[in-house]
Amino acid sequence: MDERGALVEDMIMLTRELIPQEYPMQALGIGYPPYIARCYALGYGLFDSAMPTRDARHGRLYTFQRTPSGKEAAESDDWFSYMYISDRRHIKSSAPVEKGCACPLCTRYSLGYLHHLYKLNDALYLRLASMHNLHFMVRLMNILGGRN
Repeated sequence: MDERGALVEDMIMLTRELIPQEYPMQALGIGYPPYIARCYALGYGLFDSAMPTRDARHGRLYTFQRTPSGKEAAESDDWFSYMYISDRRHIKSSAPVEKGCACPLCTRYSLGYLHHLYKLNDALYLRLASMHNLHFMVRLMNILGGRN
């Protein structure tokens, strides 16, 4: 497999070709947002992965750099980035994790406060960060499905 996951993508395409179109397709373990967009473009509609919550627990939050179209999301990954809450630059930040995000974390809490919770290993951090990454995934699926 190369660094872009080419073998995985080849297997996903092959599986989609083998299963009749009327059957729903589920991609288990695919959690990296650009890969989800690629799988969706190939006809997959269900995804199941621990990656969003695991990344959140480890201080990695998902953000949109811009809102892509569904086709654009499948063709590139420049619309997506990670934010690492442990970065020292967040200590005094009053900004949200992502401007325009309507999740409870972004609408009520600052990066500085979230950084503080993370450093204390507070359980509230785990909940807020997980909610944010899951909200990101819901937003991504809405974009892919043309419902942004």
